[in-house]
Amino acid sequence: MALGLTTLLMSLLLVLWLVLGDRFFNGTALRSMAYQLPELGILSLAMMIPLLSGGLDLSIIAVADLAALAMAYVLAQFGGDHVVLSAILALVAGLGVAVLVGLLNGMMIAYLGVSPILATLGTMTLVKGIAIGLTHGEVISGFPPFIVAIGNDAFLGIPLVLLVFIALALPIAILLARTPFGTIVAMIGSNERAVRFSGIDTRRVVMRIYLISALLAAGAGLLM
Repeated sequence: MALGLTTLLMSLLLVLWLVLGDRFFNGTALRSMAYQLPELGILSLAMMIPLLSGGLDLSIIAVADLAALAMAYVLAQFGGDHVVLSAILALVAGLGVAVLVGLLNGMMIAYLGVSPILATLGTMTLVKGIAIGLTHGEVISGFPPFIVAIGNDAFLGIPLVLLVFIALALPIAILLARTPFGTIVAMIGSNERAVRFSGIDTRRVVMRIYLISALLAAGAGLLM
């Protein structure tokens, strides 16, 4: 599978090079993609884990939005005088939103038997409604400089947002490829009933899957 995906990626790059040439492969375009795509990359990671298990999580964008709003509100309220404390509280707020939604999704899918597409569609609508109701469409501003720097600055020429994506992608890759949990996730996606009959508590695994998905969505919210 990895070889096939690599071949597909190289083929797409070759086509883009033949069609666009220097308009695509130049420093400005690559730098722009390095700043814009990490957020989508983290959301892709959040979607990938439920997909591997044979499920789906339609709520990731709504979770990312609400987690971002929670973090933004804390930073706007307390970021001026207590920068470190406000950053910690903001992370707690964003992760707290993700934990609640992830547990709600996992509970409905694993223990109530609701279809993943219906469960996450419902939580998506709920979370999106909460976000719109809390903000009334208004913009939250007044963030500390270090938060603004995450989306705009670079370290040794590498955008900070890209480093955040790498910091999340590496442990997820290890989790899925090098741990029993990753093996069980793939097995559930292949045949959940057989996994359950083998003595594995698939409900707990499914709970963890949607919890991790929501936490990754909150990570994408940090870059919004």
